[in-house]
Amino acid sequence: QHSRLEADDLVAAGAFAFTRDGESSYRPGNRAYIVSPDKDLVQRVDRKVSIFIPGTSGKPDRHIGVPEVVQMRGMKPRQFCDYQTLIGDSTDDIPPIMTPAKAKALLQEHGSLKAYFGTKAGSEFFREHGNELIRNRRLVSMAYLAWKPTDAELQLRPLSENDHIIIEQYGSLPASLTALRAILSPSKKGLF
Repeated sequence: QHSRLEADDLVAAGAFAFTRDGESSYRPGNRAYIVSPDKDLVQRVDRKVSIFIPGTSGKPDRHIGVPEVVQMRGMKPRQFCDYQTLIGDSTDDIPPIMTPAKAKALLQEHGSLKAYFGTKAGSEFFREHGNELIRNRRLVSMAYLAWKPTDAELQLRPLSENDHIIIEQYGSLPASLTALRAILSPSKKGLF
């Protein structure tokens, strides 16, 4: 828990810190798997960070890496924040500035809002919608650099009375996605 950050920001910060040594270089061998169906976390996916969504109600498990984001959303993960800035988010009461189809076309043509704002049309669009764009950007952006966890904070430790069973069986918490599956869906057996 953090007094100023939401849970998704903390998850993104943990994944970023675990896989990166500073802002530009990756830690060799470290990968992070975010277990969450929260669409906002898509902006944190990169070659070392993936999202895992356990299957529920007969739906299969889903693993979301960069190729899956491109296939599902038609854009790269780093473009998703720009996309959300433009389309808003009804779940969080963030009003849209344009339709999803127009936002996707704009990002496919220009690559980013920054590049778009460098054009004449983009400059005019920013003058017209600047306050809304700045507000939406602040609301949809992951604050993953606002918290820099220490290596000790990134170590998994038992948090519940049953975690010792997983540690005894698998050696860590969780040592594998199989163990994670056992935690999330105890009625299912075997590998997914």
